[in-house]
Amino acid sequence: MQTIRRVFCLLILLNACVWLGAQDDLGSIFETETASEPETESEPVDELAEDGLNVLSLPQVVTETAFQPQPIFSTMQTPEPRDPDTIGIDFREIKEQVGEIEIGGYLTEPAELAPRASVLLVHEWWGLNEPFREFADWLAGQGYRVLAVDLYGGQVAENRAQAVRLMRQLQSEESLATLRAARDWLAVGEAKPDRPAGESTPPGIGLIGFGLGANLALQLAMDEAGEPGAADRRVQPAALVLFHAQPVTDAQCLAAIPCPVLGFYAKRDAWITPKKVRAFEQALDEARIQHQTFSFDTQPGFVLSPDDFRAEAYKESAQDRLLDFLERHL
Repeated sequence: MQTIRRVFCLLILLNACVWLGAQDDLGSIFETETASEPETESEPVDELAEDGLNVLSLPQVVTETAFQPQPIFSTMQTPEPRDPDTIGIDFREIKEQVGEIEIGGYLTEPAELAPRASVLLVHEWWGLNEPFREFADWLAGQGYRVLAVDLYGGQVAENRAQAVRLMRQLQSEESLATLRAARDWLAVGEAKPDRPAGESTPPGIGLIGFGLGANLALQLAMDEAGEPGAADRRVQPAALVLFHAQPVTDAQCLAAIPCPVLGFYAKRDAWITPKKVRAFEQALDEARIQHQTFSFDTQPGFVLSPDDFRAEAYKESAQDRLLDFLERHL
């Protein structure tokens, strides 16, 4: 019995030695490979980068949070955003009648300074909840007059089942009509303080949507060309920002968008995959629409409800890019 035990222990030791030797060999291989690879890159990010996506890993966010402008936007120098802590904001619930349509929502804007421009926010399937209001307040703190339109008539989902029910109750044409009315109401806003003399009205508004709201915002922008008031630049979106919008791949439809597009996506989104995002980008290219898209290595919803320090870093990075984009086009 002792002999058997000795043989068994010897076999274990031999296997352990073989395994350790293999680890040493693997370690030398890895050292050779990483010597020529940037330390901040990870394998999943590399794969997406090869596929042509603008992917931001956490090390990149930490070392590079400022938006690097590309020629499709402009070469102008972006001023520093105003600190929201030093700007008071006014906010209130609104109910306004625009023609035959009643619009409701949350209006927030700088209390003392004239707004830079007006922005229409369209909520995701949860409704006009507190995180969405906080985002609107943050944007107002940066100097914008913001209307977060309410498509659910005051209802807010507390769980996914309620969110699905509220979303299914929406009628697409009615929702788009409400957004057009909200856009028209918001279009009459104060001029930007540092705008050149003689340019008294902002050239259009900003249009920002999240999830369900991004889908509707994209549809609204594509419908602009066929609307009776499309020639009035004040009611046209001058900047379209989409968070997790369902990609549209019909270039002919996308060609009707009257403004540049900025998109944000999550790499870990099980529904809107990187392949779909690439198809969206290709269709925008074909439609000759100025655009830029960023994919982050996280779950959807990171801007409104970041759940860890990584998502918080991605949120700040996305906000930097959003402010730069709005400043250039509004």
